[in-house]
Parts: sequence; structure tokens; C-alpha cells
Amino acid sequence: MPDDRRAQLDVAIDLASVATLIAQRIDDTSSASSTPAATASPVAAATPTAKGTPAATAATSIASAANAPAANSLAARGAAIATAFALFDRSIAMREAVAASDPNDVQSRIVLARVLSNAARWRLRLGDPANAQRDATRALAIVQPLLPTLTEPAPRVIAARALLVRANVHARDDRRALACNDLSRANSLAPQLPPALWDGSDRDLHDSARRSLTFCAGRVSGP
Repeated sequence: MPDDRRAQLDVAIDLASVATLIAQRIDDTSSASSTPAATASPVAAATPTAKGTPAATAATSIASAANAPAANSLAARGAAIATAFALFDRSIAMREAVAASDPNDVQSRIVLARVLSNAARWRLRLGDPANAQRDATRALAIVQPLLPTLTEPAPRVIAARALLVRANVHARDDRRALACNDLSRANSLAPQLPPALWDGSDRDLHDSARRSLTFCAGRVSGP
């Protein structure tokens, strides 16, 4: 991969890391019945300029987000969520550009699908199911054609995660047939994956879908 594409990808990865950290802080503080940090500052620090922000700047923003003080307001929570989603969107856009610059680079497409599936998972968890479904569907469209030919587990993890996000969204909106279909497809991928590749959030997604879809027939046990 040429140096300029690599540099773009490095910054995109750092942006997604900042977004994930902010989302985790929101989720942690919500779970603790308090409000999350006001994290407007990492946006300015981590968003690339026209010439591209150095990866070190985005990495510094991770520390800033981690040390941000808690703010006791719903407005702060909304601002933090908007910040996380904006950073995911910037990371996605940069990875799209990298992937488009070399259509034969399969790994760049996988990297794009990965951030789409991660963004989808956080959008669902933080109250944006419509865009969670959108990102999950995009991720699935990228990796689904790769599954028959690639032996590496990453595309299967991405596909299973995207399907679980969609199953949860469909269940939430009472689209039972679609939900059961996506849950079944995710479960069919699970036996092909080492258990260690399923992190806690993936298991939560699966458990949530399974609880919501007790009427689905023919399920396997899942991850």
C-alpha cells in the first residue's frame, strides 16, 4: 500500500478509536446512572484537515477524551453521542476513499466493512437504530461476496456482527421474519469463528436478539 494511502488509513483508524472511546464512556456512565462526558474538544483535535491530520494528533485526542470530566446534563450526552458518530463518519469516509483508490485491494474493503460494523453496533446501542441498520447493511454488502473465497475469520466476524445488529433492529420494529432470518444467518457463521473473536458486545447483541426472538425456529446456540 502506497505511503499516502497508508497514512490516510492510519488516521481513519485513530478517528474510529477516538469514536469508540467516547461511545464506551457514554455507555459506561449510562450504566452507572450518571451522565457522560462532554467531549466536544476531541472533534476539533481529531478531525483531519485538507492535508490530513497526523495520526499522533488523533491519538492525543484519545487521551483527551479519556480524561474529559463528566457533565451532568442530557445536552452533554447528546453532544458526546454526536461527536462519536461524527468521528465514525469521518473514519468511514476516509476508508471509502482508500478503498476506492484501488478496487483490487481486498483488505482495504475489509477495513471499511469493519468500521461500518463497529459504527452500526454503537449506533444501535446509543439510540440510532435506523443508521445502525444502514451501516450494518453496507458492511454486509462488502464482506458477503468475500466469504466463499477468503479463509481468514475477519470477514465472517464482520458479517455476523452486521447481521446481529440488523436482527436487533428488525426485532425492535417487529419485523419478525427479517429478524429471524438475520439471526439464523449470524448463527450459521458462528461455528466457523474462534470463540475468542466474539467480544462482549457481540455476545450482548446475540443475547439481545435471541431474547427478543424466542419464537424463531431452527436457531443454533450461537457464539
